[in-house]
Amino acid sequence: MKYNPNGERRQRLLLRHGSYIICVLLALLLSGCALTSSGTVSRGQTGVHSAPTSTVTGKFTFNPNYSIAHPFEFAGVSFASGVTYAQALRLITDLGLQPVDWCVGAQWGGEWQSLSQRAVYNPNHGGLSVFSTPAAPSDWLARLAASPLVYGGYNEAPHCPLIPVGTPDPARGAFLTPSGDFTPVKVQFAVDVSYDQALDTLMTLGFRLGNPCSTPGSSSPANPVGQEIPFSVTHSLAIVTTFASSTLWRQQVTQAQGVLSVQEGTHAICP
Repeated sequence: MKYNPNGERRQRLLLRHGSYIICVLLALLLSGCALTSSGTVSRGQTGVHSAPTSTVTGKFTFNPNYSIAHPFEFAGVSFASGVTYAQALRLITDLGLQPVDWCVGAQWGGEWQSLSQRAVYNPNHGGLSVFSTPAAPSDWLARLAASPLVYGGYNEAPHCPLIPVGTPDPARGAFLTPSGDFTPVKVQFAVDVSYDQALDTLMTLGFRLGNPCSTPGSSSPANPVGQEIPFSVTHSLAIVTTFASSTLWRQQVTQAQGVLSVQEGTHAICP
């Protein structure tokens, strides 16, 4: 089964990084170029930052050409005070979203890194960076905005720092990148592993939730992408590799704590 949910991201990253490099050179020569534009978010920041040309609709800030009805593929989401990391992760994955920092794209060709955002999450209006996926409904951002767990956010591409890209460590592999064959996988967990633990483990490895037996984008409040109910019976999750997975994802998931077995292909998860 072949997916290419983010086919244009590489081109956008190359263009953005090229503009960034030009900006750096001009700054050195003229000292008049801001390295990080007002209204964007640097790596690790989670608040809402409005540029002069941005618009605000309800809880979210947008760049031109995007709106609550026609969102950009990436969003930074801030949650209400007291919302735990596990609650935030459930909410976004129930909507078919994937927790990945925008700037991970700057690593293409470099060493794979953990996708966990737990270390930087703060339960006092903490935030997560998320991408839409083929499993997400078209109104995923409107549903986020309507949730009482969501405080606010931005729906735009933040600037990324220039990140040196070296030779990947053979033990960690490299990112799969946006172009490629993405694989449906069924992962069986031990009975003492909770849904939240299983979800955190797989999102950290760059997978997304998905069921190839269903129609992409068909999730609804009554039929979310989240697999809490079937997991309580089967202790397994249906997932799909993504651009953020490692080239060594098979080894990583097989060796993950609490994993009993891993099966690949649509036949493994569709009756």
